[in-house]
Amino acid sequence: MLLSIAHLHAHAWHARPTACPTTHNKPPAIVCCSFPKNKASTKTAVRSSARSSWLACVVVATALLLAANAGTSHAALDLGDELTLTEFLNDAGVDGCVKLTASSTGYYFHNGQEAGLSRSRCSTGGTCQCRQFEACDNGDCLKVYPCNDTESTGCVAVSNCTQTVFDTTFEVTVDCSRGDPLDERDEEGLDFFGMRWKQALAEDCGIGRVCRYNGDTAATIDVVNATVFRTTTLNSEHVDALRACVATAASFRFNFCTVTSVTEVPVTTTTTTTTTTTTTTTTTTTTTTTTTTTTTTTTTTLPDCTYDCESTVNACIGKFTVTGVDTGNTIRCVALSSSPAAMYENITTSEEDFWGVALNNADYDSDYNAIEADAETGVDITLRTGNQGGTFTHVCSARPTNSSGLCPLVVTDPPSTAPCFPGWAEIILESGERVQLRDLKTGDRVLCLSASNGNSLAYCDMKTFINVQHNKTSPFVELHYTDKDGNASVLTSTPDHFIFRAGEDVDVSNASTTKPAGDFIFAENFVVGDRLMRYDDAGFVYTVVITSITETTDNEFYSPVTNDGSTLFVDDVFASSFAFLASAEALRKLNAPIWQNDDARFSVPTAGKDFPVGLHPFVAERARLIVQANVSGQTVDFGGLLGYIGQQLAQGHIFSEQEMLDLIPTYIS
Repeated sequence: MLLSIAHLHAHAWHARPTACPTTHNKPPAIVCCSFPKNKASTKTAVRSSARSSWLACVVVATALLLAANAGTSHAALDLGDELTLTEFLNDAGVDGCVKLTASSTGYYFHNGQEAGLSRSRCSTGGTCQCRQFEACDNGDCLKVYPCNDTESTGCVAVSNCTQTVFDTTFEVTVDCSRGDPLDERDEEGLDFFGMRWKQALAEDCGIGRVCRYNGDTAATIDVVNATVFRTTTLNSEHVDALRACVATAASFRFNFCTVTSVTEVPVTTTTTTTTTTTTTTTTTTTTTTTTTTTTTTTTTTLPDCTYDCESTVNACIGKFTVTGVDTGNTIRCVALSSSPAAMYENITTSEEDFWGVALNNADYDSDYNAIEADAETGVDITLRTGNQGGTFTHVCSARPTNSSGLCPLVVTDPPSTAPCFPGWAEIILESGERVQLRDLKTGDRVLCLSASNGNSLAYCDMKTFINVQHNKTSPFVELHYTDKDGNASVLTSTPDHFIFRAGEDVDVSNASTTKPAGDFIFAENFVVGDRLMRYDDAGFVYTVVITSITETTDNEFYSPVTNDGSTLFVDDVFASSFAFLASAEALRKLNAPIWQNDDARFSVPTAGKDFPVGLHPFVAERARLIVQANVSGQTVDFGGLLGYIGQQLAQGHIFSEQEMLDLIPTYIS
């Protein structure tokens, strides 16, 4: 089988209105549209009326959903008067989290307003597909209007949220020596305990979507005894994230309790057999004529999975375009979004669900995409992934054509994301020069906080890039603040990159050169009022307060890695080299080979813009080992693995890439 290495670049356009009139304080039903280089963060589906270089006016669909039927015009939208948040919720008849769907009637949301409503993902367990609305006055708000579309589905229907039922149970052991034992708390006490539990998941463990965990209230907390409770989550991978948090987080505490361990609880199936004995006495006189019909059934068994078929799948690793398949084999690839609907959540872990799911390779928002090809296909097929919000899991398998065998699944790419900074972001060199990330070279000395020198200002060696993309669109978070001179500034990062959140004020007059109290959290978890740590050219650090948070997109980004703590200052703001898992320190340990050693792929200093596109090969393989274990139903002992790596690092041991890759499977069972 021949496979190309091309990764998909999604060309899902987003429209930005230009100077078109509005009337009666309502958004226009038809607007003039331009297509900026950086796509707007709000997903908007449009249809071009021509393929010329100048795009004529198009019709803007709903500002909340990327319409499945992107080719439909909405010139017939009939909008009512603007609604306040209270009027909207009362009119829709909903309370709390809601489900949004395209419809011919409902509501129209107009973004970019000074005041109105804000929309965010729900945090309650099982509601990741739902949204909640709040009052907004930060200049990036929505206005809402009653809507009727006589020709299509340009409106948004709002209904009560349906929670996903989680069936992965885990057990949490806590030390509540400073608080009441769990089995002595009433319902109100457990409700408060649950609220603090979810806060700790976000703040202590850096989990971006706490909606993947239950335990919000007493209703989903099963108290086992004074120190143990059980609840549920989406799948085993999310239990592993909690175990990693216990092993590596500076603290995992809430409501006067400290988490000491997290363990997945196997599903127990109980079978009850009921035997009924009936005694009947019957006297019957019967004359019977019997006709016997003989039916012959022929069963044909199709070929099962073979070694050759499985090795064919292994050749797919890291590939997204199928250009040919061995004669007699069919290959199927699936990309699953990070927050799929419940009916699809097992298609990358269950062979039956994987082979049974319908093919789908749409451009619009999707829970999953799936392609299938055999030797008769005759054309290239590319697995689309750009429509899944930036994070997905990519799995492939193959089997003999026309076979019904449930062949093994192979994780062909780690959970894919783009945890990085934009190529235009600036780094400070030891010479005092500022260079853009795209021009930063291996071997450069960059401003950082030195772990070996008490987390004080120093210069660290730039070792490599974990991830490099020159032309792949990704969402970004913009953290806005004002510097000491009153200048408006911003840090731009992908949502799941670790940025330092200061836990105390550091005034510019302190002339501090060391890291204050605080922790690393995902960029998407910052809120207005949180503090960032900023570098001043005078040679010290101070804290600034986030004044607003916006979203954008970019298509060039880099994730640089330094030694001696693996930190650096990006656009003067202190950040980690790492992203995506539950802990920056856990990632630093797992990635030790790439910050302890020079990148062996290059014999001379190499700039980011000259790096190969994609994940660092070691990082991709390391992540694949862990995800493949989860797909295979195995468990990774993160606590033991990270503990061992930490001990070795403390003794001055230098890991090679192969040594780390050989070590990880010894902690998988």
